[in-house]
Amino acid sequence: METTNHVDEQESNGARQLLQQRIEDGELDLPMLPQVVTEVLALVEDPESEMAELAALIQTDQSLAGHVMRIANSAAFNAAVPIASLQQGISRLGMQNIAEIALTATMGSTVFKVAGYEALIKHMWQFSLATGLWAKEIARLRRQNVENAFLCGLLLQVGKPVVLQALTELKTGIASEDVAVLIDEFQAGVSAMLVEAWQLPPLVAETIKGVEDLQQVADPAAGTLDNVATVNAAYFMTQQLLASEPLDAEALHSEQVLVEVNFYPDDVAQLVQHGPAISDTMEVLAL
Repeated sequence: METTNHVDEQESNGARQLLQQRIEDGELDLPMLPQVVTEVLALVEDPESEMAELAALIQTDQSLAGHVMRIANSAAFNAAVPIASLQQGISRLGMQNIAEIALTATMGSTVFKVAGYEALIKHMWQFSLATGLWAKEIARLRRQNVENAFLCGLLLQVGKPVVLQALTELKTGIASEDVAVLIDEFQAGVSAMLVEAWQLPPLVAETIKGVEDLQQVADPAAGTLDNVATVNAAYFMTQQLLASEPLDAEALHSEQVLVEVNFYPDDVAQLVQHGPAISDTMEVLAL
């Protein structure tokens, strides 16, 4: 047994060194955002852009256009009356929701895809979606920028599938529990690398690092950056949502991570009410 453990440790350390070297040499295979998604994000940020212009752009990518139409006609977006045109769909969803849909569609189909690890990847994707959606609701209650909060929450652990893909390519034969350890060890740095490669706002990378640092400190210092505290609370709420037990506002309101965002019992109760809607939206966005 000791010999086996020693061999496993050697395999794990060898994989760690190889992965670290690949990252340092800039040889990690980072997935890129499709050009259409980059252009959608730019259009949404442009106050002069119009719905028709956005519809024309999305129409150039039939997969994305179909994804938008399915979501626009879903119950999660109160689709009582079916729509038939892409421009109607964009009008129903709104510009900002379109940006989120474009980004999640790309991530779900490209980044979160590692052959042989479908169950694990599905869990990673659900966790990322839920964290983004919780961050959005927490930011709304705190009167913060909800778009930034969603983006930071969604991308908080986007490096995980990239690290997993790299480990499978190394073919070191390490144990599954060691794979999980290495993913957790490298994911924050790789997430920040992806954010930079995708030319997203610096706030996203700063938040990823801030949450990582915060979770490694048992008693965080007061004055945590607002966006970091929001996303950290969203991470916590995601853990609760994906657990088997139903959300219990009374049990949650004393949790330190929610105290850090200055939530009173009424705030927590209001937040918990969003749980079913978040679950529904996760299901729709995962189409």
